[in-house]
Amino acid sequence: MPIYPIQANFSRGELSPRLHARIDIEYYKASLRTCTNWTVLRHGGLRKRSGFKMVKEVKDSSKKVRLIPFIFSTLQPYVLEMGNQYVRKYSNGGIITTGGGTPTNITRANPAVVTMAGHGFSNSQRVLGTNIGGMVELNNREFIVANVTSSTFQLQGVDSSSYGAFTGGGTIKRIVETATPYLEADLFGISYAQSADVLTLADVDYQPRELNRSSDTSWSLTTPTFRNGPFLDEPDNNANGLKPDIRNVVTTGGSSSDSAAFNGSSSSKASASVASSWTVSYTLGSSPATAVCDSYWLEQGHGVPNTDGGVQTPTAWTFEGYDGSDWVVLDRQAGEGSWGAGEKRFFEFVNARAFSAFRFVFTAGSTDRTSGGSLLAYSVAELGIGYNGDFAPTMTLTFDNTTNINNGSGFQTNDVGRTIRLRGADGKWRWFVITGRTSTTIVTGRMYGYALPDTDKIFRWQLGAWKTGQWPGVVSFYENRRVFAKSNLEPNVIWPSKTGDFYDYGESQPLVDDDGMRLRILSGRVNAITWLEDAETLAIGTVGDIRKLGPANTNAGFGATNFDQRTSVFTRAGFPKPVRVGSVILFTDYFGKKIRELVYDLNQDGFIAPDVTILGDHLLSSTVVEMAYQETPDSIVWVVTGNGDLVALTYEREQKVVALTRVRLAPGDAGTTAAVESVCSIPGTLRDEVWISVKRTINGVTKRYIETLAPEFEDMALPDGVFLDSSLTYSGAPATVVSGLNHLIGKTVYALADGQVYRNLTVAANGTLTLPYAASKIHVGLPYTASIVTLPLNEVGQQDGVAISRRKMMEDVRISVMDTVGLKVKGLTSSDFYEIFRRDEFLDPTSGAMSLRTGNFPMGFDMSWREDGQFETYSDDPFPATIRAFIFGVDGEP
Repeated sequence: MPIYPIQANFSRGELSPRLHARIDIEYYKASLRTCTNWTVLRHGGLRKRSGFKMVKEVKDSSKKVRLIPFIFSTLQPYVLEMGNQYVRKYSNGGIITTGGGTPTNITRANPAVVTMAGHGFSNSQRVLGTNIGGMVELNNREFIVANVTSSTFQLQGVDSSSYGAFTGGGTIKRIVETATPYLEADLFGISYAQSADVLTLADVDYQPRELNRSSDTSWSLTTPTFRNGPFLDEPDNNANGLKPDIRNVVTTGGSSSDSAAFNGSSSSKASASVASSWTVSYTLGSSPATAVCDSYWLEQGHGVPNTDGGVQTPTAWTFEGYDGSDWVVLDRQAGEGSWGAGEKRFFEFVNARAFSAFRFVFTAGSTDRTSGGSLLAYSVAELGIGYNGDFAPTMTLTFDNTTNINNGSGFQTNDVGRTIRLRGADGKWRWFVITGRTSTTIVTGRMYGYALPDTDKIFRWQLGAWKTGQWPGVVSFYENRRVFAKSNLEPNVIWPSKTGDFYDYGESQPLVDDDGMRLRILSGRVNAITWLEDAETLAIGTVGDIRKLGPANTNAGFGATNFDQRTSVFTRAGFPKPVRVGSVILFTDYFGKKIRELVYDLNQDGFIAPDVTILGDHLLSSTVVEMAYQETPDSIVWVVTGNGDLVALTYEREQKVVALTRVRLAPGDAGTTAAVESVCSIPGTLRDEVWISVKRTINGVTKRYIETLAPEFEDMALPDGVFLDSSLTYSGAPATVVSGLNHLIGKTVYALADGQVYRNLTVAANGTLTLPYAASKIHVGLPYTASIVTLPLNEVGQQDGVAISRRKMMEDVRISVMDTVGLKVKGLTSSDFYEIFRRDEFLDPTSGAMSLRTGNFPMGFDMSWREDGQFETYSDDPFPATIRAFIFGVDGEP
């Protein structure tokens, strides 16, 4: 007697061959033997994946590129094509171009000459041609401009002698491109993090960079300047002293300066009779004639040669600079009371302007001491002004020896640009930027911060943590700080910037919460950091475990005096950038063969990191290269693997859907394969867009194309669905010719024209395809097959054990589908296939597209006795398919 088991749940995707006999696990019933070019829906069903639409060939097809998302906002997302020493930008489905215009003539010559008044191009610039009338061979192609005049230019290397005649229209515009230092071999080692319209890039072999967006067509790559660190640890019991040659104070010739250099007193004390205000000023001489300052200090006075009066210490004043016509207030202070005897106070402000004179205007004071009688004077023991380091005179630091400098080797040429932190006799820390190296013990540069109290030898100093060959390789943002981590010298160190200042790593005295930080991973081993991810805390992936960094006191903000780091889970983390899915972080293991989820578990009151890909781990055996998360519509993590496969991981934790399926892109030449090399996702209008870089062999030549996944087939008419790879779409008045297919010249392609499929067509040498009938919606591209193979059945009602491996009679197998057409089925060992849907006189017109089917339908394939009752369902035409369930009519062998 037959039974009718149903498989209405495919939420575990393709099952690893290691588990094909595990009929005892619940997941077996929700899995498939193979599942190629289908994705699992959040609801548990299956949908044939859409085709990938051609966007553009990369700049140089001989080299890999990496795709990186740049999401200024959900309304202004971009895809970056990071290639060998360049970056290009894509938006709204195409590459960003600017300038140029519409040509008025294009010659049929070698090389082609374009006439376009006011084009604004320069020699060697790269341009893109689109919608050019007549000379269709130029459409959707990139060219290099040469022999530019004010109104003409050549298309370098383009022989248009045999092209069609130019009939007008179209555009030729310059491709927006930004130069970078990154070589092809280093692209996938770049860590990136974004804040507003600035993308920070980090790599251990490159100084950090910032990609800045000003508008769609205006981008720049800059090298940020970091202030006051970060620094390495201060050497213990340091026996290597350094001696500065100057103090960095604003004086004529750079000599030392106290209040005697000001015109308030002829003695070492500055004083004047009490009045509504008291001014002490200093005018520069001829060398230098002007100076740029950003700091000063005052020292409390000890009295003046007044025997019958007292003195006051100033409590309020302005500090001003003279620009040749006006006095400009640079800093203002008030309420500076409670001075201790001989106390020195330092003040900093922001200034980059040069002034020829400076003055203090004191407006209030407090009693310092009296000797009877009334208060007669203010008293300041010393006044000093410090240079802004960017405009300071060059300073030389001479060290005693090479101890504690680059492991005893002393200063090297790659130390230029490095910082040094030094502590003067006044207990204040300053910092110095090396601009030149004289020897292993002598460097020159500029000092920042307060001027030195003297030029005595200094024994407390710290070398900068970053320099050429020792740059940070990982970056993220956390609690309004830019956080770098991992250098070749310090692979287990994290450097959060000051709060709200992504360029400053300075520390106050004493520490305050918003100071910059330097944190070493607290572990028994030096575990290199692999990634950082901003979660509720800062998650830190390392090659030894996963750690978390956050505030020790959760009622206060994360800061230099309130932080805590601890192990989250003892799981080793791989190097690919993880993805966030809600509150969960999905990351690879150290070997890149598993994807784990970092999630908080209430039962354990802590984080766990289970392997979510164990049921389909065979699909990741060639290691994970890159991941991208597409939240809408189906919560899919797209995974690029080392062998060029694209794997779709449907992940909907709340619905217990964790399903891996493989995506095989259509090849170019017969006998070759297509290899996906990079993937990213950005927000779209009604869905998240998935972009890939794919390598194909086209007519024996390696080509790399940027392609984007066509919209999933939801609420569409049949002619609107795209199920061809590297495809282009024509939409307009009925036509028989589609142009612009230059990337597929000579290739065998399929076309879906107003819902009718045309197979095995060839793209002509001019990049056009001619159809036998006119259509208004035409998709042209490379065909692919979507295939499903079921697992062996075990639910056949055997009374004497399991039914697996026993022959079954498939008596009445049905399929439940939605919005589907073009499905085929065959027995696993059969070469004959059966078309599930045939033209119906009631549902379908006598010609034109078939109607989409929704409901339960008989599959009708050969129903002889077959071992395990398996079959294959597939679609090899560019039609949509959504499978909700298989209903098996099975009679087991007695």
